[in-house]
Amino acid sequence: MTMSHGEYRKVGCIGEGGFGKVILLENADNEQVALKIVDLAGKDSKVVQLAHQEVKLLSKLKHEYILKFIHVEKDGTTLKILTEFCPNGDLSGYIEAHRGQVMDEQRLVEWTRQIVSALQYLHTLPKPVIHRDLKSANVFLDANWDTRLGDFGVSRVIESSTDMATTHVGTHIYMAPEMFMGIPYTEKTDIFSLSILMYEMACMQNDAFKEMLPQMMLFRIIHFGFPTMPDGYSSGLIDLMKTMMQVDPDKRPSATDLLQESIFKTTGKPLPIFSRQIPLKT
Repeated sequence: MTMSHGEYRKVGCIGEGGFGKVILLENADNEQVALKIVDLAGKDSKVVQLAHQEVKLLSKLKHEYILKFIHVEKDGTTLKILTEFCPNGDLSGYIEAHRGQVMDEQRLVEWTRQIVSALQYLHTLPKPVIHRDLKSANVFLDANWDTRLGDFGVSRVIESSTDMATTHVGTHIYMAPEMFMGIPYTEKTDIFSLSILMYEMACMQNDAFKEMLPQMMLFRIIHFGFPTMPDGYSSGLIDLMKTMMQVDPDKRPSATDLLQESIFKTTGKPLPIFSRQIPLKT
């Protein structure tokens, strides 16, 4: 396969969906990259706008825990986006593969710290960015089992200190209360979404709230407080999640505040994970 960025051979298909497909490519130096092919032919103008928005935003982001953008080409109505390849899939796949097991606290704390670090970068840019779709399927795992935050298709750039978002977007089960209430929201909505993701990691279930409609889950949190955690986690971790899951966004810590929490400084590094590279389709 020839791109203006260089010559590549197809190794396999990583995945596909309504957006198009993602292919694993390799160059002559055996360097592997992911090619996201987005066919925009006949798509709604909003879908086209979001696809271009993601490319524009990704190309400007430089952070160790954010998916690295390499190159983009437009071929007629098709967008070809090259990014780094994360051979260990995404956090959703990891959780599903280990369903019923217990994630050790060191691993949960470390992955949370990495995601918070990515959010802190986004939220403190000259023009801050709200991710708005933080979930396990959008957190990728590189060869060293470090996280990479990706999929910025519905992200929102805040143009000024008085600018607040109002659009109802994202994945319902992760949405903060203010989104459901239809009131203006800020980057604190990402902090709430991360608390739900942390709960999923603790329970090792992608469908920890499967039996509830999103509105029922929020009703439970609003009126009955923090959901029951599995045994074995420290009070420090549970308290951290409780502050992030506050219904009132003003009571939630910012990503900068979170990085100062002692749990991120005193918790030891997790044990290494043996490789579980994602299966490829031909």
